[in-house]
Amino acid sequence: MGQVAADFNWGLFDITNYHQFFKSQANNHNLKPYIDDWDNETFFEKFKNNTIRYDTILFDEAQDYRYAWLLLIKNYFLKEGGEFVVFGDGRQNIYSRQQDEHHMPRIPGMPGPWTQINDNSNIAFRIENPEITRLSTLFQESFFDYSEPLVQQSIMPFEQFYIKYWNVGKNVTAETLCSNIFWLLNEFKLNQRDVTILSQTCSVLRNIEDVYIKSGGKPPITTFETKVEYDRIQAVSKWPKSDIDSIRRVKKVHFTIDHDGVKMATIHSFKGWESPTVILILQPEGSIEDDVYNVIENENSPALVYTAITRAKRNLFILNLGNNKYHNFFTNSIEA
Repeated sequence: MGQVAADFNWGLFDITNYHQFFKSQANNHNLKPYIDDWDNETFFEKFKNNTIRYDTILFDEAQDYRYAWLLLIKNYFLKEGGEFVVFGDGRQNIYSRQQDEHHMPRIPGMPGPWTQINDNSNIAFRIENPEITRLSTLFQESFFDYSEPLVQQSIMPFEQFYIKYWNVGKNVTAETLCSNIFWLLNEFKLNQRDVTILSQTCSVLRNIEDVYIKSGGKPPITTFETKVEYDRIQAVSKWPKSDIDSIRRVKKVHFTIDHDGVKMATIHSFKGWESPTVILILQPEGSIEDDVYNVIENENSPALVYTAITRAKRNLFILNLGNNKYHNFFTNSIEA
């Protein structure tokens, strides 16, 4: 909204996520929800006549929402006759939410097919590099049960765009990865402000950030804890997971792409954002006991990888740490 050329009265808008909204409304009624209550679609039933009601409720990334969350918001916080508008992309269903027969999120009281956002049917309006559009369409066809080809927006590029892939193999160190990143920045004359480094989990990113700073790189903005914070919490905290989650929540709230340095984030955290250049660190699937950079099956889903590659607007560089699931596809689909 901040990028729209209009004079909004920000006092008329509440912009938040589901869990923050749920918690704030529970506090308004002196309720203390437990974890299971997030999915309780009748949690506010006793207060249905006293809840704040909105004329319009807009949902972005609707594929991330559970059906019960949408139903709760609609039943207890939407005025009668109010607008309930959702935006989503079923191919980015990284949390494996239930979908309808059209491969889109189930929305309370909204049967039937979804409306395309524009007349050109699924135009890749954010992507400026046609090769990224082509790769995204091929990825759909290769890994999804359904596909909707992306139609490249007509543009006249004034600079050269890149899409590159390397399988750097397993057992690679953070030092080596950091050297690769510095090489990419120099070789392709990338502006650090335009670069985002993504991966499936924080484990590899945390180590890369540590080496990146020690190697003289400008401190990046991230959505996760530093290696120093992680090591300290693991050493002294009675509730390390809770403490780490608290740091990540704060980092995500303050995360922005309007930062002069490199951005680093997990794919989950970067959903809804986009970047001129994405460096994707593709971790392999396997036991974490065998390799700290390994990921479990649901962290290696096609929906997650598709989300990552479609975050890139101009340049996409993929460093594969030995992920066999996608190696042949990227090798065959991206010119050397």
